[in-house]
Amino acid sequence: MYNLHLSPEQLEIRDTVRDFVTREIKPVALKAERLDLGDRSLLTDLLEQASQMGLRNLALSEERGGAGADALTACIVTEELAAGDADIAAVLSESSRLAHLLFDRAMSDAQRDALLPKFMGGDRYHLAFAGHEGGTDTRLGVNYHRPASAAAAVKTSAVKSGGDWIVNGVKDCVANAPVAGLFAVMVNIPGRAGASVLLVPADAPGLNVRAHDNAWLHGACGEGRLKDGKVRAGNLLGVEAARQRIAAAAGAQSRHRPRGI
Repeated sequence: MYNLHLSPEQLEIRDTVRDFVTREIKPVALKAERLDLGDRSLLTDLLEQASQMGLRNLALSEERGGAGADALTACIVTEELAAGDADIAAVLSESSRLAHLLFDRAMSDAQRDALLPKFMGGDRYHLAFAGHEGGTDTRLGVNYHRPASAAAAVKTSAVKSGGDWIVNGVKDCVANAPVAGLFAVMVNIPGRAGASVLLVPADAPGLNVRAHDNAWLHGACGEGRLKDGKVRAGNLLGVEAARQRIAAAAGAQSRHRPRGI
């Protein structure tokens, strides 16, 4: 029979996060003045403190420098954080989830060697998956009862030019966009069947990020616009199975959660 009792380690993690939320997050997030103003600005200093506790790379394997937490532990942490501030919980949950998918499962050794140190070296360095595009049927919260067709709907193009990819397109409703240091962007490459995933650093030439108003969203959400964006040729995820896993995970996420969470 499946054991529904939390392990001693899970209880310790839960209590540690609960104590942090009680001492640090709630006094700021639930301050009367903030609530009266309807202030939904992201509490970046507290987000950084939570990152320093290892919550940004919670699901990343221990081999890569994370905690190697399983799905249940990640859910426990997200729930405890959300009791204090849902925006902090959403940002950390997304970064942790993508850290495992990207660094543990999808990247080549060369890609991991180039990008993992940047992720591990910055407590404000978050991750984002850019799949949705305006005018498609893949908007968050729409495809509850039918398979996602994100791959077929991708209009963002990536064309090889010398040692770089030149990328053009607009991605909307991108969770973590305003705070991301690295984007996993779904693109169409001429001559290649289906969508591919390109790793785009936030400082890539030609990438412009615009934050959305968080009044009706959780976390940090925004638009990523690529105009002749230049990305290293080596940043294309080359393993087909890994690319499909990320696309499937993003599709499941957008079908089964409210917009922006």
